[in-house]
Amino acid sequence: MGTQLYLGVIVVMLFATTVANAEIKVQCEKDSISITLTIPSRLRQYAARYFLGNCMPSRFNVLPSGEGKAEFNYKLADCNFKRLMKGKHLIYKNELTFRPRPRSSPAAYVYPIECVYPRPKGVAEGRGGLKFHMLLLNEKMTEVAETNVIPLGSFMPIWATVEQKSHQPLLLLMEECVAATTPELQANSNVYPIIRNKGCLLDSVKGNSRFLPRYHSSAIILYLQSFKFGLGEEVYIHCKLLAWDPEVLSESKKACHYVKENERWELLDDPMQSSMCDCCSRTCNPRSKRGDQWESNGFRPKDWYATIYDPVFKTYSLGDLQFNIGLMNEDFSGPAESTRFPLGSIIPIMASVVQNTHQPLLLLLEECVAATTPELYPESTMYPIISNKGCLLESVSSRSKFEPRQKSSEIRLSLQTFTFAMGEEVFIHCKLLAWDPNGLDSTKKACHFVEGHGWELLDNLAQSNLCDCCESTCKSRRQRSVASVLIAYLNFFRCLLDSVKGNSRFLPRYHSSAIILYLQSFKFGLGEEVYIHCKLLAWDPEVLSESKKACHYVKENERWELLDDPMQSSMCDCCSRTCNPRSKRGDQWESNGFRPKDWYATIYDPVFKTYSLGDLQFNIGLMNEDFSGPAESTRFPLGSIIPIMASVVQKTHQPLLLLLEECVAATTPELYPESTMYPIISNKGCLLESVSSRSKFEPRQKSSEIRLSLQTFTFAMGEEVFIHCKLLAWDPNGLDSTKKACHFVEGHGWELLDNLAQSNLCDCCESTCKSRRQRSVASGMDPFR
Repeated sequence: MGTQLYLGVIVVMLFATTVANAEIKVQCEKDSISITLTIPSRLRQYAARYFLGNCMPSRFNVLPSGEGKAEFNYKLADCNFKRLMKGKHLIYKNELTFRPRPRSSPAAYVYPIECVYPRPKGVAEGRGGLKFHMLLLNEKMTEVAETNVIPLGSFMPIWATVEQKSHQPLLLLMEECVAATTPELQANSNVYPIIRNKGCLLDSVKGNSRFLPRYHSSAIILYLQSFKFGLGEEVYIHCKLLAWDPEVLSESKKACHYVKENERWELLDDPMQSSMCDCCSRTCNPRSKRGDQWESNGFRPKDWYATIYDPVFKTYSLGDLQFNIGLMNEDFSGPAESTRFPLGSIIPIMASVVQNTHQPLLLLLEECVAATTPELYPESTMYPIISNKGCLLESVSSRSKFEPRQKSSEIRLSLQTFTFAMGEEVFIHCKLLAWDPNGLDSTKKACHFVEGHGWELLDNLAQSNLCDCCESTCKSRRQRSVASVLIAYLNFFRCLLDSVKGNSRFLPRYHSSAIILYLQSFKFGLGEEVYIHCKLLAWDPEVLSESKKACHYVKENERWELLDDPMQSSMCDCCSRTCNPRSKRGDQWESNGFRPKDWYATIYDPVFKTYSLGDLQFNIGLMNEDFSGPAESTRFPLGSIIPIMASVVQKTHQPLLLLLEECVAATTPELYPESTMYPIISNKGCLLESVSSRSKFEPRQKSSEIRLSLQTFTFAMGEEVFIHCKLLAWDPNGLDSTKKACHFVEGHGWELLDNLAQSNLCDCCESTCKSRRQRSVASGMDPFR
């Protein structure tokens, strides 16, 4: 790649004198462009080698002077124009090029074309696919390095770039880089920080490492001086890359290195704004804003609190309950005198709840994580300690454990220290739960692993079977129906659906900080207790939108009305379809793991849907009962079977086995980070629905096809449901725990569809099916040697 760039510069210089004086006239119309190009007579024979993007001249004439006249008359939607938003302007960009040599050779001449228009109201910014690369360059930085053996003290040019495709210009940043002795990052990996603190090059302080000046905003070169680490072992560099708006740098979006001559941190992209780097000497935290990403991340500031950063107890009140948590001395008789603990020693942590007038409650630690920040953010580096609704994960591989209770309102945790974020402060964040002592279940518990015995329930050994799910996923039995109640009936921070069917409505506000839902009772869960679950949101009263509103249906007017300003009721129009926030740059696709390029909605009409990738063509759709043809309808009675078939047309490819890697049900025809989803196939090919229903994979007729009989279930009542699946074509002889099709057969357990004798590949369906490199890929880290 480096060689091609270098040769490209030389070729441009050779042809520049012959083309630079060509007369070019550009006329930008409303939605089209007209370009007139005068070509010297000596180059007239090459007229067909002029291009606007990927378009040839639409007309060519020979002038009386012997010169040529080429015209390009095209729509702005043609010729690979790039459509960008910048401030108040809408910009269309392209290039007029002269390519006398084959297309694989660089252009001999490039003339930039740009049409600028006022930005239309209501136009959202475009988002194209992003692809990141990272390589080690040679000393001259002209091509990829021929060796990865680097003498101690010498420099390694590490090059990273992002392919922007149709995206507006982006700035590439290295948010974090570490050296490790393993090709995948593990919790116990021996690591050495290189870049931390949201873009601070730590190694520029100790050594001579630095960022080199950019040649393009979409690329960055880290000039890293080699250092002593993991002597005698291979060393891997892992980096977390971030593409960002070049004009919106901040303390958490930056590239900073220390300049010894100036004895200060300097911002690579604008030294005049180097004050953004001042936090490199402490901790660079993004400021918490209203409407930040707590909800989408699942960590809510109202019930998560940093505890382990001083020995004084932290207190949090909720109604008539007061929660406390903090560090203790060795025998739990009083607060700790220090927050520093040698590696491998025990940290005594105690939490309690003051019940006041409440009935006796049992205190539980539902979740605990270690982080490098005193508050949790979506981008915080975290390590799970207690997860899966009360499972002490650290008890499996260390001496961590719950101590016997002294009171039901207290819980004591002996946590063995571990290697995490070396050289940085570590904070422990815990989510506390006070619960009925007689109401323990798989989602309300305190479990730890006891060597030789397995998982044990702290409060009742005889009920330790409640801890069995600690090796898989601990779910409430009513989880699916509760989720559907929340979405279908009370998704009221968007639209009050029950105002259409019944007479429910919002009452006029007496204060902006309160809301009253006047809900008409309805038939649901006959003979059972019914619980109302609501998701509340506090928002700026002056910034309402389609996704931040309170709407109810007014039957007299036969329309949706906005509670807080009927004049803006157009915001409620989407209540009859789906109210989605517009996708913005920097949204949560990557962190959510669902990428639009390889996820496709399939079950929304009976016609097959097709998707091509290279020389493979994937198809998936609804079938009739015997899979002999497309379904005649997309409506299925509750409890009936939905026949789904996927196939791959292999063309010239060797025989492949088609697999359904993941499938989810959603209430939207496209997947968004905020989409309400229910997993059907997960964990690299495990049909979860086969455990609790008649869902199953049907025997194969061809290796290039896969058939799924899916039993319908209760999900998002009253809304359309769409099935989204991720397809994978693979070597039929290369099945493993991450490339498989498994379903649960009552009385037999998990079985492999394609070879019963290898059903042990399905054992991980009850826990987590990982490839060896999964962690680094999933975290967005690009390891290389």
